[in-house]
Amino acid sequence: MTTQTEVPKLLISKREAAQALGGLSIRTIENFIRRKELLVRKVGRRTLVVASSLQSFVRRDHESPSPSKRSAANEAKAGRGQDAVL
Repeated sequence: MTTQTEVPKLLISKREAAQALGGLSIRTIENFIRRKELLVRKVGRRTLVVASSLQSFVRRDHESPSPSKRSAANEAKAGRGQDAVL
């Protein structure tokens, strides 16, 4: 009888990271990577997320947009909608 010790993954795919963070989209993970909120390593042609950076990301407080930024974004969306009607 042999016992195998499971080695935890140190690097995970963007898809696995998206699933680990509650089913986010891969595009959202790519945005976090672009903003350097998640650490990555290139292995060959693949971009892999450092698993420990997911834990740090979850523990960190994240700013939600301030009310002024939200209203500006809503106004911009409303403006685009009016252009489409013309």
